[in-house]
Amino acid sequence: FLQTVVHVFISKTQKILDAMRTALANREYGALKELAHMVKGSSGNVGAEALHEVCREILLCEQDKLELSGDELLRRANASFKSARILLLQYLGGANRISI
Repeated sequence: FLQTVVHVFISKTQKILDAMRTALANREYGALKELAHMVKGSSGNVGAEALHEVCREILLCEQDKLELSGDELLRRANASFKSARILLLQYLGGANRISI
């Protein structure tokens, strides 16, 4: 079950982050926040705290702040996701070797 949750998180989050980049480029800030809300929830569920925090920051931003710092926030979100993905996959690799 845990493997499924992690793999779904990884595949869906990458697609959502790509959609967030498109929303920001198109100045669709409402859509950007909706997508950030989705990632915030799922990242919290798998323990990806840094990604969860960046998405929380995006949700708290007003439009003018997103215009100025949206690129940086998305850069941080992508970097946090990459780190979380590596750690989650490493964890699963170790979890497969544990016998109960």
